[in-house]
Amino acid sequence: MQLMEKAAKEENFSLLHSFPDYLTRGGLTLEESLSIPNHYFAQDGMQLWNISCGYASKLVSLIWPSDTAVQQDAGLQHMYRELVSSMLADVKGLPDFRESKANLAAFVCQVF
Repeated sequence: MQLMEKAAKEENFSLLHSFPDYLTRGGLTLEESLSIPNHYFAQDGMQLWNISCGYASKLVSLIWPSDTAVQQDAGLQHMYRELVSSMLADVKGLPDFRESKANLAAFVCQVF
């Protein structure tokens, strides 16, 4: 259990679950990565990332029509409390998706 807790403290959620952040870990900017000829991993990966995030955003908008709806959703608020009270409490970069549709869509995109 201590090993899992240590790993969680050293982990960064957005680096694990954000394709653009993953691409920039090597030291290049996102634009530089995408401008490399025949770098299909970056180019195709970003297309898929954008499609997934667009889908996540539309899905969130269908279920929660406003930021207020997100804030008043008891189940969503409970899920967030469960996530941050578990080992994920120490994970850096975990988005706070309780406040807005935009944050919730970003979280859904990252875990999708």
